[in-house]
Amino acid sequence: MNLVCAGRAEADTQGPDFAPIFKFFRKIWKTDDFLIKQRRDPELEREKKLYAHYITGVIFENQAQYKEAVEEFNLAQEQSRSDSGVLYLKRAAAYIKLKDYAKARGCIDEALKINPEDLHADFLLALLYIDKKDFEQAARQYKKIIEQNPHNILALFSLADIYVFEEKINEAVKIYKVLLENDSSGSPYLYFNLGLLYLKLNKEKEAVDNFDKALELRPHYIEAFIALGVLAELKGDYEKALDYYRRASDLSLDNTRLYLRIAKVYFLQQDFEKSEAEYRRVLDLDPQDADAYQGLAEIYLHNKQIAKALSILEKAARLNEKNPYTFLLLGVVYYETGNYKEGIGYFEKVIELNPEYDKGYFYLGSSYERIGNRDKSKEYLRKAIGLDPKNANALNYLGYLYAEDGENLDEAIELISRALSIDPQNGAFLDSLGWTYYKKGDLREAKKLVEGALKLYGNDPVIYDHLGDIYYDLGQKRKARRAWMKALKLDPAQEKIRRKIKNLNGITKH
Repeated sequence: MNLVCAGRAEADTQGPDFAPIFKFFRKIWKTDDFLIKQRRDPELEREKKLYAHYITGVIFENQAQYKEAVEEFNLAQEQSRSDSGVLYLKRAAAYIKLKDYAKARGCIDEALKINPEDLHADFLLALLYIDKKDFEQAARQYKKIIEQNPHNILALFSLADIYVFEEKINEAVKIYKVLLENDSSGSPYLYFNLGLLYLKLNKEKEAVDNFDKALELRPHYIEAFIALGVLAELKGDYEKALDYYRRASDLSLDNTRLYLRIAKVYFLQQDFEKSEAEYRRVLDLDPQDADAYQGLAEIYLHNKQIAKALSILEKAARLNEKNPYTFLLLGVVYYETGNYKEGIGYFEKVIELNPEYDKGYFYLGSSYERIGNRDKSKEYLRKAIGLDPKNANALNYLGYLYAEDGENLDEAIELISRALSIDPQNGAFLDSLGWTYYKKGDLREAKKLVEGALKLYGNDPVIYDHLGDIYYDLGQKRKARRAWMKALKLDPAQEKIRRKIKNLNGITKH
């Protein structure tokens, strides 16, 4: 959790050498000869010891040596004539780092006894709750601070961060509106962050308005250009997306991430020449950029340049062995060339790297179906749907397998209908649904759906084969023969269809 209030980052343990400082302060409070010379003013000696221990404690704290810091702050407290809220809070902060929350809370309570209105103690208590991952209590603590100090920027930011972390986006939006009301300087960052929150709420217009406002206040705000570009890209407005990305790249000429985005948009536009040029530009800037090689491989795959795609993907995998998408593409290369068993090894690597990657499970399911292991296929397809209930291809595939095997037909209809609700113009999905109704014996509904699939999908041997079966069972033998003949013409290797035609020829003249 990256909270604004999460405190100072721990110091680099390889920082400056404090040994000479330690030696000096230890000399102050440990060297008898030195103390004998200074006994003319005991009060001064006490103060020297107090500050020496305190400063040494701070040094230990900055070196992330929290146990030693506590010891020094304790010794400093011993030299103090009265309880010090500052020393209690320094110990509390160290105890939080040591995960000793009981002692941390005790020190905070003692500091609040000394000064019930100590704002630092209130903030430290909130940090304690955050460190314990008790975000509800942390939020209450920040609300308490805000009630006492309505314009406390740090408390407002921190509370907003908690709301974002807990997905309470509407509450976070309210906080940002308060921050904007208190902001006299017109901070572009506030408008940008508010735009991101509106995106989470799927309020695109409000998001765009805030990104535009951020750019009005800061015309060279690269992140705002990128956010607007991503929005345009998601809407399919690729020209507008390219415009935003180019304006951002003009402000950051060596930003390879932006060139990758531009390349991806050209790919979506199927302008593969420009897409490849952008990926090459990235590699000119960074020859080790695995994402650029991956993008090039996608272009080669699309253009059926399998050997080039394979070579590029193997290089991408060597550069980044932890990227599951690279291994997914490698698996797809073997899948598309009919080497399903080799592809399975890569898809297994995908889910090893990311057990939540639904596409890895989908391709495993598809591959196992191709090699005849339907039980494993269904198992992996169910996993894909469990991870992404809107994975339309997995929904259709599993439903179709159920229909083919004549099992769970009602569930098959429900699965394929869900796929069609996601992609209503998908002819393959419509064919699957029609085939399921055929298996249920509802021939008229099957005919209507599969004929509709043919209109959407065009010439497809599987759809013609299904239509032939439906016509045959409806008693429309001539239509059945014509459908099977078209299927065979599209896929001459289908001996099963050839046998259907041969058998039909013995029944009806042609």
